[in-house]
Amino acid sequence: MNLKILFTILIYLMTMTFGICQSYFQPFKQIDFKEGGYRLVGKFTTLRGDPFSSSVRSFYIDDISTLKKIQKTWKFKKPGNYFACGYDYNLLLTKNGKTISAFSINLECNEIAFGPTFYFKPNLLTDFRKKMNYLSVQEIEVTNKQKMKQACDSLINSEKLIFIDLPKWYLYEGSFQYEIEQKIEGDLHQQIMTEYNLENEIKEKVHLLFPNEPIEIYISTGEKNLIIEVFSSKKVFDYFASVKNVSYFKQVEVDLERISFSTLK
Repeated sequence: MNLKILFTILIYLMTMTFGICQSYFQPFKQIDFKEGGYRLVGKFTTLRGDPFSSSVRSFYIDDISTLKKIQKTWKFKKPGNYFACGYDYNLLLTKNGKTISAFSINLECNEIAFGPTFYFKPNLLTDFRKKMNYLSVQEIEVTNKQKMKQACDSLINSEKLIFIDLPKWYLYEGSFQYEIEQKIEGDLHQQIMTEYNLENEIKEKVHLLFPNEPIEIYISTGEKNLIIEVFSSKKVFDYFASVKNVSYFKQVEVDLERISFSTLK
């Protein structure tokens, strides 16, 4: 074989290998923390015996330089052990108290789960202990929809809000479904990554058309297709109905369970 051709092939293979090695999952890559208003909220879930979570419990980080360090160091590639154990923390990335990303961490089993699960070194969280603020979690409990809505309205407009777990009926008018002809191949991690990427792709398209409309998506797998369930507004449903074969628009049922939240003192 011509040495020039061989050299070219070797360079190409090296480039491909390097590119694959650099294929990391970076959850906060697109976030501009310099804008301010962001917090990483860690809600302690259960007492499992882990010394860090047992002592720190719930926390939040609002220091911009720390959030930027997390943004830089939280790069994941190695798949985690799916469903190996429960989680120490449910974490939220919030902007002015509104959740923009939610995920879970188990420090004992070294897992971080965004949908796809990755291997997580505990020091990626524990190293920031000195930057963690104590999070006091409170609850709203009323049996009247109007009073619950008024309480949520008041909190969501508060400059002191750290986070709030808003119910679906408050966020979305309803839901609908549609199907796409696509069969997901690969192992469990590859399948869930494909679903996760598809979910974000749909969200991005909707946000371009309806930037002020909240949306939540669930994907399930059929024999030969994917079932997409969308929670959003009637306006978004009308758009999908004009371009796709969608199910009827179903209003979200009102659930008056307790709602947890936290505010600055």
